[in-house]
Amino acid sequence: MFESLRILDLTACERIKDDAVERIINAAPRLRNLVLAKCRLITDRAVLAICKLGKNLHYVHLGHCSNITDAAVTQLIKSCNRIRYIDLACCNLLTDQSVQLLATLPKLRRIGLVKCQNITDRSIKALAESRIMSDSLGVSCLERVHLSYCVNLTMDVSSFPLGP
Repeated sequence: MFESLRILDLTACERIKDDAVERIINAAPRLRNLVLAKCRLITDRAVLAICKLGKNLHYVHLGHCSNITDAAVTQLIKSCNRIRYIDLACCNLLTDQSVQLLATLPKLRRIGLVKCQNITDRSIKALAESRIMSDSLGVSCLERVHLSYCVNLTMDVSSFPLGP
């Protein structure tokens, strides 16, 4: 057991699969920061294992894990509601549904959605609305949203809510 392990970075460990992630989570149940960027073989099953980290998880990087779907991200948001940073770059199966739910995370500060080609202005609107809601409650809000190469964004701000 690795009870005291808080940070694990496995960037580009391309042979990592779902079963390995499950074993890691079981061995290190108090991880706060987990980086699985470019672990291209992991799927929703690995994300469901990550959900076991619950409130401990603050930072998760799943960029280039292109087999992850909205269903797994939905469960991650429900289980790990203290996420402050999430990177889902190049997770091309994700849609506005995931981003709209991510926008509800109360402690979310940074979100990476580079090359998430299925997201649209609805995602940006959800993030903007959550920022306005947070401001009115006196809670700090998003610091950074990375949307490079999101080809379906029009950035038509006329339909976005304006702050108080």
